[in-house]
Amino acid sequence: MNRREFIKKSISYSCILFFTAFSPLKSLFAYDTSSKLHEASFYTILSSSRVQCQLCFRRCVIDERKRGFCKARENKNGKLYSITYNRPVAIHIDPVEKIPFSHFYPGTDVLCIGTAGCNLMCLNCINWHFALKAPDDVENLSYYPEEVVNIVQEKNLTTICFTYNEPTMCYEYMRDVFKLAKKQGIKTVFHSNASMNVEPLIALLPYTDAIIADLKAFNNDFYIKNCSSILDPVLSFLKIVKKNNIWLEIVNLVIPGLNDNKEDIKKMCTWIKDNIGAETPLQFSRFFPTYKLTNLPPTPISILERAHAIAQESGLHYVYIGNVSGHPYANTYCPSCSKILIERKGLLVQQNNIKDGNCRFCGHKIHGIWEKRR
Repeated sequence: MNRREFIKKSISYSCILFFTAFSPLKSLFAYDTSSKLHEASFYTILSSSRVQCQLCFRRCVIDERKRGFCKARENKNGKLYSITYNRPVAIHIDPVEKIPFSHFYPGTDVLCIGTAGCNLMCLNCINWHFALKAPDDVENLSYYPEEVVNIVQEKNLTTICFTYNEPTMCYEYMRDVFKLAKKQGIKTVFHSNASMNVEPLIALLPYTDAIIADLKAFNNDFYIKNCSSILDPVLSFLKIVKKNNIWLEIVNLVIPGLNDNKEDIKKMCTWIKDNIGAETPLQFSRFFPTYKLTNLPPTPISILERAHAIAQESGLHYVYIGNVSGHPYANTYCPSCSKILIERKGLLVQQNNIKDGNCRFCGHKIHGIWEKRR
């Protein structure tokens, strides 16, 4: 991509950001209060006034007129409702590398959607200003599933992605968008903290092309202290996705002093190889001070490079370093001949030497989703 194309693309992203936050279109698709009453999936009625959500590992028991931990599902008159249905807080067009996929349609643009709410409380959350708040406490847009799919078609995009916050919080909305998208030949992906329960996950996978999942650490104490969560549901999620042959990539945000232990990284990489497969892309992403961890420094690049070396020594074929613009380990290399297959500068793809799913130089099969755009 030349300089002129880069500037043009950067301007288009800025316009989309402005459009979603301030556009008069909000008045054309004003929030319809009836959308508050979209009944949730996957819950159990315990009594006339109590229900239990079955969507994520928390399995919140919710009393009448109360909400679960995520603030996105409410008990009204003994039924559970999704409060985020049709209520995104952000709709942007982003490069797929920002999600950050490395082996899924590189160099393409994606319509990305996020809502309010999360079932974790990560101390390093970069989108805390809406992800850790209730839908009522932030400004919402209003887009029905049909309208979301129409945007993708009008913009001649290939893919819809639910991201920015945990997509489980808008499960029903995401599911309905994905169902419509699949009918139109649009690819569907989401970026998750991987804590969705088995039943809803399996129900969603037939409408899903790829998932990128956060494996925040291979240490349960880290999950408890930093995320108010636990590790086991994440490992179960990853194995189910793999078993169902959905393309999967993993991101590990390396936070200095908290989850950068060499032994834990080694255990994580070995677990990925043994349970998910050596061909699964793993990105070690650089942490920057944010939210409640502003006292910590950015991750030293040497720590990321050490993690990269551990992963390669463990036998993983595709290991990346993220959030470090221009780093050579942001590129994709052939596991067989070691030549650069995809060269990246920041979020831009400079060259792509993958042809029909194989290395252009030696013919080695490169795992991923490389089909041409429709």
